[in-house]
Order: sequence, then structure tokens, then C-alpha cells
Amino acid sequence: MTYRVASELSNEVTAVASFIANLTEDSECQLPKKPIPMLIMNASDDAFMPWNGGEVKGKGAKVRI
Repeated sequence: MTYRVASELSNEVTAVASFIANLTEDSECQLPKKPIPMLIMNASDDAFMPWNGGEVKGKGAKVRI
């Protein structure tokens, strides 16, 4: 949801933050109309959400780096 807010409301919010949530490769989110600061926090040793992108364990979805 954070990525969608950033892309669709970039003219209305000043920054966004996402915790343990990578953007999926097949995301429908468009690029924001203007650059927006983002804080993205993930654990480098997470057994389910890959730090360097790839397949999410047990879900079959692939995420971007």
C-alpha cells in the first residue's frame, strides 16, 4: 500500500516509509509524478522476504531489489 500511495499521491504526501515490504515484480504501481523520499526497511537475514530480490518463500511472488 505504501508504494501505491507514493506513486498515486506523490503530489500530496512529502515522504513514505515501508517496513518488511518489497515491491513485487508484477506490481501495478506506476512511477510517481515527481520524486518522493522513501524509507524502506527490511532485514538482511529474513527467511521469507529476500533482501536482494527474488522469490518470496512460500508465496510464489517475486520481488524487486
